[in-house]
Amino acid sequence: MEDAERRLRALEAARDIEAVKARYSSCCDDGYDPDGIAELFAPEGTWQATGFGRHCGREEIRRFMSGVSADIPWAWHSIANPAIELSSDGTRATARWYSLVVCERRDQAGDVRPMMLVGKYRDELVRIDGAWRFESIDCTIERSLVIAAEMSG
Repeated sequence: MEDAERRLRALEAARDIEAVKARYSSCCDDGYDPDGIAELFAPEGTWQATGFGRHCGREEIRRFMSGVSADIPWAWHSIANPAIELSSDGTRATARWYSLVVCERRDQAGDVRPMMLVGKYRDELVRIDGAWRFESIDCTIERSLVIAAEMSG
């Protein structure tokens, strides 16, 4: 019975971690909601992404996210292929994801261009007071592609 309980706890943890990542994506797609994103981190958590720097602690993450929508006025995050590894005691996890972000991004001239960002996330998570929080999010953007034309429907 212990093995079945351990497996059930691991499945529940994986589901909860996927829900935290989905909430993160939703906050990003909601104008990079700085409060919503910051609350998903451990107090001393870090966020970093290719071309966007490294930001440490909830307050610094909140400040950074409050300005992202000036550079990226619209975004749609699609996160896929979760690979989640739990620690033996179930209090820590490493999660890897593929990322596809379709967005509008302001270029150096100030013009807004439709783009697609393709990359991978590596997240470290910790369970705090029964809830999963990011200790770190590290996003490697592997391709940044300008979309030639918008489609309307």
